[in-house]
Amino acid sequence: HDKISPAIESMNSDCTSKLNVDDYAKMCNLSTSYFTHLFTNVTGFSPMEYKQFQRINIAKNLLSTTNLTIKEISSVVGFNDPLYFGRCFKQSTGQTPSAYRTKK
Repeated sequence: HDKISPAIESMNSDCTSKLNVDDYAKMCNLSTSYFTHLFTNVTGFSPMEYKQFQRINIAKNLLSTTNLTIKEISSVVGFNDPLYFGRCFKQSTGQTPSAYRTKK
């Protein structure tokens, strides 16, 4: 876990960054394939799944606690396309962002 902690800390502190798996592997001084293997074993998610999970959790919080539009929230959590954000959100939670907001 110590070997991948820089990447996990980076993803937790800034899930909107444009870093990719290669960047996170370099951050940890590991090859991309070994980093991905280790990360998946430790977290249960691939690096990009973990990053998206973090983004969706922040979006859920923003939907529940703010009046930001869904477009604004998608941008805040690092999605360039609100429609893609909506698809990812629904895939992760089983409901659209607007349905999630009205249920909370």
